[in-house]
Amino acid sequence: MISILDQRRAKPPFRRTGFKVPPQERQTSGATLLSSRHSAPVKALTPFAIALYTSFTGEQYRQAMKRNLVMTALFGLSTAGLAQGMAGMDHSTMPGMSSSSGMTMKMDMSSLEKLKGKAFDQAFLSMMIPHHQTAVEMSRAVLPVSKDATVKRWANEIIKAQNKEISQMNTLLKSYGGSDLGMANMMKKSMGGMADMVKKAKNPDVAFVQGMIPHHTSAIDMATMALEKSSNATVLTLARDIVRAQASEAHDFRVWLMKRGL
Repeated sequence: MISILDQRRAKPPFRRTGFKVPPQERQTSGATLLSSRHSAPVKALTPFAIALYTSFTGEQYRQAMKRNLVMTALFGLSTAGLAQGMAGMDHSTMPGMSSSSGMTMKMDMSSLEKLKGKAFDQAFLSMMIPHHQTAVEMSRAVLPVSKDATVKRWANEIIKAQNKEISQMNTLLKSYGGSDLGMANMMKKSMGGMADMVKKAKNPDVAFVQGMIPHHTSAIDMATMALEKSSNATVLTLARDIVRAQASEAHDFRVWLMKRGL
């Protein structure tokens, strides 16, 4: 089996750059992985897997889980024709994100998609930093009030992982002359209020998990676009890591909600 990056290799910029997925990241045994637990680390994601994470409602996801469709997609059994499914998806009405925030995020994505080359990389990094910062803020908001050990673990993991990536992206931006403030501020506006939503919720644990799903979804959208448009090997590696990690977490979040009938 092959990873999403391998599947897109036939398209520029991968053919030009020769950027390769590390051997340890490639799918080797779909059968072995399919027999593992749902929470197992993700080794490779197909376009179908990303489509599932970003398009299904809670009930659709629940039914797919019953048919084992999610796990099939997750562990590399690709379905033809879904590689381009991301572009047409509407995430503006997903649970946990207000309609205004969703529409603003949609406009952010449209602005990003128009860019190419170094301008794209600069905008992508500039937008992803405040996006990650929002996840950190949401995680810090839920920790003092959480009553669920799993949610606390997720929050701590998000803080650690995304702060590390924020530092990496700030370093990368130096080679582009710093942040694109217009794109960064646009992202801050679309992410506004998500941490407050967690603080004010009657059930902060549920609010955190429900809010983090569309948050991760938009990160996956942006990172998938970077895999298609960037020619910077470091940016490509970062984007691949974001897709893999956040799609895996989004799956765990949905399973957690389903176990609670949500």
